[in-house]
Amino acid sequence: MKQVFLLIIVFQLLGQDALLAEMIATPDTLRFGPVRTGTSVMDSVVLVNRGQGEIAFTSADIDGTAFHPPEDLPYAEGVTLAPEQAMSVQVRFAPENQADYSSTLTIGTGSGILNITLEGEGVREVIVIQEVLADPPADADGDSNLDGTRHSGQDEFVELLNIGNRTVDLGGWQLSDAGTAPASRFTFPDDTSLGPGERVVLFGGGTPTGFTGSVFVDDGSIGGGLRNGGDTVFLIDPNVPDTVASAAYGTEGDKNQSLVRHPQGRGPFVLHSAFPGDGALFSPGRARTVID
Repeated sequence: MKQVFLLIIVFQLLGQDALLAEMIATPDTLRFGPVRTGTSVMDSVVLVNRGQGEIAFTSADIDGTAFHPPEDLPYAEGVTLAPEQAMSVQVRFAPENQADYSSTLTIGTGSGILNITLEGEGVREVIVIQEVLADPPADADGDSNLDGTRHSGQDEFVELLNIGNRTVDLGGWQLSDAGTAPASRFTFPDDTSLGPGERVVLFGGGTPTGFTGSVFVDDGSIGGGLRNGGDTVFLIDPNVPDTVASAAYGTEGDKNQSLVRHPQGRGPFVLHSAFPGDGALFSPGRARTVID
């Protein structure tokens, strides 16, 4: 389910200055989107004085615990915006738990108050292990990388999906299965990034053909080889170090098809062909087709 977060702007002007002062916010919708718990993101809204008189800022406060203004907010007494002058207001969102959050940024001025409603979601993972194929089907049906040859290790794959609203730098991150030594994990190149809604696929090996998105190959198998009867896949940032995402499966991995999250990005693993799937056995690099 797509999450939409709204920034609601209410600007109340008091007294005769209301005829001269007019504040607008650009953009008028600020989306923090899903953010991984224990981390933080910054976003901002630009305030513009569209009136004919100056507007003086006197204070800025945020209620709640998940949203924080930067420590150097420029709202000291006497700071003003002249007509058509703009100022950026930054807010840091740092969710502590998997939950929906809302708060209010209240900006005081010499003419009134500006109330900005802030909303965001704390999630376990933003880069999600969306699909795993540990058991490629037999014969040509198992040629998941489309290089013309079915191979038990090379046609294994793991697909990652960015469910957040911001591009994530994957450079240096490692992907592998349980029990693989750090030196044997696949490491993403430094220039690898994943935009909102984008996917990246790691095949065990071979020569992937016909894919339009980001595709990589390991050294013939993913880690020690994805075990059909049960394994765990890890996405690791070794610079922290931190496990950014993980996905475990059991004997359901031994069904000649991939496991895929349903609903996409958030649900548990299900067999790729199972309803509401259309019977396809895997779909690396693209969304699983489902029956509407």
